Amino acid sequence: MDRLLPAVIYHHVTPKGGDRLTVDLAGFEAQVRYLTGRGYVTLHAAEFVRYLRGEVKAPTRAVLITFDDGYLDTWAHAFPILRRYNAKATLFLVTGWVSEAPSRRHTLEDVWAGTPEATLPPASLHEVTRDELARRGPASALALTWDEVAAMGRTGMMDIQSHTHTHPLCRVGQEIDEAKLREELRRSREAIEGHLGTSCRYLCWPRGWFNDAAIRIAREEGYEACFSTIPGANGPRADLGALRRIDVRRGGAAWLAIRLFLYTHPRLASVYLRLKGRGHHVPRRW
Repeated sequence: MDRLLPAVIYHHVTPKGGDRLTVDLAGFEAQVRYLTGRGYVTLHAAEFVRYLRGEVKAPTRAVLITFDDGYLDTWAHAFPILRRYNAKATLFLVTGWVSEAPSRRHTLEDVWAGTPEATLPPASLHEVTRDELARRGPASALALTWDEVAAMGRTGMMDIQSHTHTHPLCRVGQEIDEAKLREELRRSREAIEGHLGTSCRYLCWPRGWFNDAAIRIAREEGYEACFSTIPGANGPRADLGALRRIDVRRGGAAWLAIRLFLYTHPRLASVYLRLKGRGHHVPRRW
């Protein structure tokens, strides 16, 4: 593979947006429509990593769409848009926040179909939602259910991977010790594989916080690659312990098109990051 592959991060998709980690619904749809219309092949995490390893030749245009944490609006708002455009994505799920309730809430697809009394969940700001789930977990009305997660997974369009069990910061020896991190990684993988019957071999670092010891532990626990919040795209020498992604903080096709172009051209990306005041990350080798 001689080209850089981008991965993009979403947290929330709501009707009107609202904060730096929430993209408005119309803007999100414009971005998915742009990607599929311009011939981008949307990937799952395993496909993305196989291309980076050179096991399979990468398409001319390919992108990994990722969602972090696992919020109700991923099910209600984002997933129906992905289905409308036949776009695949990967959800990095905080498994300790998922409810066992045997229920599925309405989605945009119900609204489009004219389902009587179809109601969508109210939009809330990112920090409010995250703090609510961190505090109440599965008891929160904002939590996804395993039934909803499984429904997304069964379509073959949404791949479910680990974002740990409780979303801790993962710098070993600082916010977390080795035993606790191993427990987080094991519980998350066991929950996903147990509930969904699918393989969980990819991890996303909560808030992008990790260190070399965390990468070593993830590898020892059977994770094949880990995704970070370090801005950029990934080439054949990519650090599989800290794969780069592009944080989507605004809707609209033009915004995304510009950043995909910048980040997949290393010299332009270097200048862009310097202008933004973001330093270079020294890659670790997996």
